[in-house]
Amino acid sequence: MRRGIRLDPVAAAILLALTAPVVAQQGPDADPRAWPQFLGTDSNLTVVAPSFARGTGVPTAEVRWRRPIGPGYSQPVIDGQRAYVAFSDGSRVRLQMISLESGEPLWDYDIGETWRGVDGSDDGPIATPTLGDGFIVGLGPRGQLFSLDSATGEERWRVDLPAEHGAEIGVYGVGTSPLLVDDRVIVQYAGGTGKSIGAFAADDGRLLWSSGDDTVSMQSPLLVKLVAFARYCPSRARRWPGSTRSTAPSSGARSIWSARTPTAIPSP
Repeated sequence: MRRGIRLDPVAAAILLALTAPVVAQQGPDADPRAWPQFLGTDSNLTVVAPSFARGTGVPTAEVRWRRPIGPGYSQPVIDGQRAYVAFSDGSRVRLQMISLESGEPLWDYDIGETWRGVDGSDDGPIATPTLGDGFIVGLGPRGQLFSLDSATGEERWRVDLPAEHGAEIGVYGVGTSPLLVDDRVIVQYAGGTGKSIGAFAADDGRLLWSSGDDTVSMQSPLLVKLVAFARYCPSRARRWPGSTRSTAPSSGARSIWSARTPTAIPSP
């Protein structure tokens, strides 16, 4: 019998039913060209763009402009008209909003001191920002969790996770991308006992709940629907090769299942 999965009766009943994976965070009027978060609208690396491919041949794309930026592993996010890109300029990590029409930056935000790459990796940020309704949430490589007005770049709030919540920073810097669930920003921050992962209020950055005892991880939380239950599935990096667990995003109070995984690096 395969070991490594623990289920309570409620979880077992759920897993016997049909399941639907990722829930999009965009409203019904969202631009179909948008890419608002890590791995895309539905967190499945898929974009729905009927106008992209024309005819029966291989789809082609015309280069309209090019703009050099610094290094980093953060993915751009797009609201359909503008792109938001995090990178290192050599000494600082920056987040810029760039016009998709012209390629020109429309605002620039200084996240903080850059993170130097190790073992041959590039400098710069790893976490991908997340777009909400009129705002963007980001996480710098030194644990700077922040929210900006997406149109103006004006700072709404900022939280220093290591200084204020004891967050642990790994050798490559903070690499988990924030997950926006309703009015909560879910972040893995490894702050010690009972503080592996937490939910911060999207409007002011205050900590709403924290859960788990696991250490720092390079994974990002993912929202999944199991029938009538919504759970995010962060990695548990304390064990090797690793494991994944699910917790209610509204309170973080209950973990309904956990499972060992081959590696603690990829996201579920």
